Amino acid sequence: MDNLVEAPAVGPVRPGGRDYGSPSSARPSRTIGHGRIETVAIASLILTDTPRTSGTDPEHVLRLAEVKEGLPPILVQRSTLRVIDGMHRVKAAMLRGDDTIPVQYFEGSDAESFVQSVQANVAHGLPLSADEREAATERIVRIYPDWSDRAIAAVAGLSPPTVAGIRRRSTEKSSQLNRRVGRDGRRRPVDGAPGRKKAVDIMRERPEAPLRAVAQRSPQKPSKPSGSC
Repeated sequence: MDNLVEAPAVGPVRPGGRDYGSPSSARPSRTIGHGRIETVAIASLILTDTPRTSGTDPEHVLRLAEVKEGLPPILVQRSTLRVIDGMHRVKAAMLRGDDTIPVQYFEGSDAESFVQSVQANVAHGLPLSADEREAATERIVRIYPDWSDRAIAAVAGLSPPTVAGIRRRSTEKSSQLNRRVGRDGRRRPVDGAPGRKKAVDIMRERPEAPLRAVAQRSPQKPSKPSGSC
């Protein structure tokens, strides 16, 4: 994709379309179809709380300002009018003297909007720097502590081991969750040893018990997050 163009981001799929308000039970973001494009006054938009901790790149803004046609609409959280994706396009429009800009709305919470912003700015346009991706990952670990390292890595554009290191640094003063949500939306134990030990104990006590019953009584069996169907 042309580096001058930041493609519009799209919303996350949530398990069963339920439990929108609970970050820890939501499935990691996946793309869905685009919404209706509207024209919005630039003065009404909120340009804060972005994963670009270093701010916008002036040279990139200048290049975008020269592209008067063909830029995708920006993505905006409907409830707050905060720009999720397209900060450089907004600054370019302001530089041209435009009063309005094409917008697609995102329906989601502040936490979901931040994750969407990270995912969008890793995938296209002017990518987030390594430091910005690590800072964003630390924040995602805090708001979605039961997401797996692999799921967060897919959003932030980092490797799972890097996410694991960030998780250790950011949670060393708090208790670690013993289950995390993977990219498929299922919860799995971080350490399966306790579950395996319990299964062995059950089989010793009840050798005639069917394996299905043993699995249901041990904590190894993956379970779907609350609110899924």
